[in-house]
Amino acid sequence: REPLAYYISFFKWGVAGRQAKDPKTFGHNFTGWASQVPNLQSTIMTKGMMAMPAEYYGRFPNSARVRMSNEQAWEQVSK
Repeated sequence: REPLAYYISFFKWGVAGRQAKDPKTFGHNFTGWASQVPNLQSTIMTKGMMAMPAEYYGRFPNSARVRMSNEQAWEQVSK
């Protein structure tokens, strides 16, 4: 899928509603959000759950984050 189309689709699906309800927390527009989530398509392709931080505009609770090194992350992706 064309990257811009992917970003727009993801934004409409998971971000726009949150922005409308709480722009102070979730950002004010598409470009502000998109600049916070570079490589969205390839990140989600390699590890599907990586959609959550993008969906929550970086406001994903620290307690829910998985902490691992880059090497550990690549091990998980290559399984």
